[in-house]
Amino acid sequence: MTGFLTDLLAAGLIENLGGDDERFAKMERAAKTLAEEFRATPTRLISAILAGLDPEIPAEEPAIAQAAQALVSEWKSMNSVHTSPPIKLFRAILLEGCAQAAEGKNAAILWLTAADTLPLLRMGKEEPVVRRMLEMAATRTEELALVFPSLPAKKRQTMPSVVAKPAVEAPKPRKVKRQDLLMRVAAAAGPNYRNNISEVDNPNPFFSNNGGHWSWEFADRMRDVLADELDKTAAEFSTYTVQLSQHVKNSETELVTTLGDALASQQRWVQGALEASEARQNTARLRLDVLWWSEALYSQSVHCSYRELPPALAAVVMAIDLLDQVTMPTPASVSYLLSETVSQLPEASFSHAQVLPELLGALRKLRERLPKSWTNPLSPPPTEGRLSLRDLVILTLGDREFDLDKSVKRAGLSGEISMSLPEFARALFRQEQAVRLARSAE
Repeated sequence: MTGFLTDLLAAGLIENLGGDDERFAKMERAAKTLAEEFRATPTRLISAILAGLDPEIPAEEPAIAQAAQALVSEWKSMNSVHTSPPIKLFRAILLEGCAQAAEGKNAAILWLTAADTLPLLRMGKEEPVVRRMLEMAATRTEELALVFPSLPAKKRQTMPSVVAKPAVEAPKPRKVKRQDLLMRVAAAAGPNYRNNISEVDNPNPFFSNNGGHWSWEFADRMRDVLADELDKTAAEFSTYTVQLSQHVKNSETELVTTLGDALASQQRWVQGALEASEARQNTARLRLDVLWWSEALYSQSVHCSYRELPPALAAVVMAIDLLDQVTMPTPASVSYLLSETVSQLPEASFSHAQVLPELLGALRKLRERLPKSWTNPLSPPPTEGRLSLRDLVILTLGDREFDLDKSVKRAGLSGEISMSLPEFARALFRQEQAVRLARSAE
């Protein structure tokens, strides 16, 4: 059992299992299937977490239908056990699938979508469990936003040592069997050796007083004696020379390989150092650019000061302008700097909250202040299923007519929810970032 799904079971989100571990295993397999689908299509992760967080999510929600299909594939008789759609069970599977897929940029997509949605919903006993999961996603997002390639512990990379194989052992000097050699020389010199004290094999039949015949016979026989000894010495030397040559060749190959590995290691270290330096420079540049933007309060998209815009419209423009100037995902501090900057505008403090439908209605009337192409880079909201706060803003600023009250309900939000402009801008900044990350991954 996965820890997160077990915690949801303990929190009471999963019901009617009757102590059947096999049913739980089927839920795990269904969640794994969903996680794979979320990894393949990260935009589904957005609708999944929005549906999973909402206790009032309807059964016809596309993300709920996706979870139901995944579970029925594993549990054929599910509908006979649950006569009505088990929404809590489907939400648990969606949340587990999101948790499994929360790696790399998917963790950022998950967190950026849910961070400002969760406070607007009324979850039950499962809220602490879900918060812990989202906190893990937030940590992974921050690590991804501030990633620095790790440098070796030692600034100077040491060259790998070259361990050569033991040298080929030279053969020991061959000891001439002197007695045998003496007998062979004696046999070459004459019929016997020292008055027949030692008999010799195949002796020279001539004595030296028979000059011509003796010298010829002696030369032939000494040739063989010397040639045999020299041949043995040459053979042994040749064998040693071949072994030594092969050893030198192998040593050269090992040395070249070791030096090549050392060079590659050095290159990796240099590359890592360059990447780390570039990452730090980018982070410093990001901080400088964001601070400059915060101090200047100038919109490059609308070509005026944010103070010259109505506060509600300025909050929206500021969120999108800032997002266009940073790399994604951004450190959490960037979104908080945005909200602090928005709070500097007139009537835009944290203490001044506005009812969400009224805020959106005001934006609807102000959309003519924006250039006609201003919303073109913003992806349209989904035509069905759950809406995020970001989707409500895009609908509000668009030219198409829409029912504001129905759209707020599609977001699972109450018409009585109120937000300050700094909180509103921060939510838009995060959720638009999640959409861009998801689309860039597909």
